[in-house]
Amino acid sequence: MGKLVAVGLALALPLAATAANARVLRTTTTVEGLAADGATTLVATAWARGSCERVLAWNPVRPTLRAYGSRICPETSTGRAIVDVALAGNRAAWVQDVGGNQREASLYVAPVSRPRAARRLALARRDADSRAGDYIGSLESDGSLLVYERWSVCNFGSCPPGALSGQPYDVTVRIVNGASGRAVFTSPRDDLQVVDVAAGRILVQRGGGDLEVWNSRGVVISKIPYQYGAVLQAALGPADLVVFFRVVPPCCPDPAPPVELAMHVYDPLTGALKRTLPVPKGASGARPRCIYPGGASPAACRVPRARPLFQDVDGGLLVYVLDTTVHVVRLADGREQRFGAAGAAPVFAELEPAGLFYSYRTTTRLKGRVQFVPRSELRLR
Repeated sequence: MGKLVAVGLALALPLAATAANARVLRTTTTVEGLAADGATTLVATAWARGSCERVLAWNPVRPTLRAYGSRICPETSTGRAIVDVALAGNRAAWVQDVGGNQREASLYVAPVSRPRAARRLALARRDADSRAGDYIGSLESDGSLLVYERWSVCNFGSCPPGALSGQPYDVTVRIVNGASGRAVFTSPRDDLQVVDVAAGRILVQRGGGDLEVWNSRGVVISKIPYQYGAVLQAALGPADLVVFFRVVPPCCPDPAPPVELAMHVYDPLTGALKRTLPVPKGASGARPRCIYPGGASPAACRVPRARPLFQDVDGGLLVYVLDTTVHVVRLADGREQRFGAAGAAPVFAELEPAGLFYSYRTTTRLKGRVQFVPRSELRLR
């Protein structure tokens, strides 16, 4: 991969007309991911002929727009995409996945204000056909804290003892100071996955199903036991941990009972149950189809079956997406406000003290939209 530089923007961003217009970002291609911190959001856009995949940093409060991406982005036989984005304070981070029969996943970091200073922090290579090789993903951030995972996948005949063909092994969690790029903590190899990061704490799920909250040096603060396959969605906020899960009955009842769903809110510092929330209408207990980072195409992650999809928790509010509608729910009393996307999936959302960002796809020439709603305009009923 060559050095990353700012590229020309095939965008339409109405800055000068009215405050309402300055709240909408239009992108040439579909928005494939969001991350936010304060009044700035990172936007990952898709590759298309004539438009490179890129990361945009947009601040609608003090209207600024910056872009990070390659000068040259030829079409590849197995595709190219930005598969993860994160905003660690004043540092943008993203994972670019590109290649043909051999694919490369590269983790880049750059100061938000200096796209030309982007540098590669980590690299992983794998075979596109067998899926064997190394991976990078589960990118999450909060403040100066940047967290990601590395893991490997093997193929029949090449697996080390204890590893199964096509399944992740040697999974490690890496906690990095986003400003310096220095590793703060690297976990022992284990069966785990990073779920979310907030207020300097990290939410991790063990392979057996348990949820753990770590501090910024990988020390376990609290643990919430769950059975394997029970947790469908989880999101961590500064003062709340919200979990959507299936109630797993005792082994082997006959006949099998209907699937029972529940939503719990926990104290992330103690693991104590704070309250139970009503399950959203239309919620589904099916597990997500997404098996990336297990070796599948990242595109599988954009059509999960789990409903709702948790997006963020901040200031006592939960944000989730159900179909193409964004829901903002107050955890204290369950009151909510809905934002119907005037388009199609994929839909993403981020909630910050400045306000709500959400994105969706349209059928117009400029296919991507990111909408900003100031926090003062959230009216929960």
